[in-house]
Amino acid sequence: MSDYVPSSGPLDARIALVGEAPSYAETSKLQPFVGPSGQELRRMFGEVGIDARKCYITNAYKYQPPTNNIARVPKATLQAAYADLHKELAETSANVIVPLGNTALQAFGFKGIT
Repeated sequence: MSDYVPSSGPLDARIALVGEAPSYAETSKLQPFVGPSGQELRRMFGEVGIDARKCYITNAYKYQPPTNNIARVPKATLQAAYADLHKELAETSANVIVPLGNTALQAFGFKGIT
């Protein structure tokens, strides 16, 4: 597999943000949430006084999906990624975990957004 994007931010962060999966912008910079959605998120956080650099930022699936379509990733592969995500987040000090989107919600056992 290629296009792996590691998590970023301090492990002692109080807030953890969990996105779906990286896209081209993230894989080219090897950082989560640096594309247009990440820029908008950081702007909104700034408006309410949250420094995104102090948040732990990750994705439910750490690889850019084929054609940026998470539905093309096999379910078993996603399930393994979700288990890894749970272990990863257990290593943080986050007391607030913010899942952003369907895939992130599904990683925590929810059906997703309907």
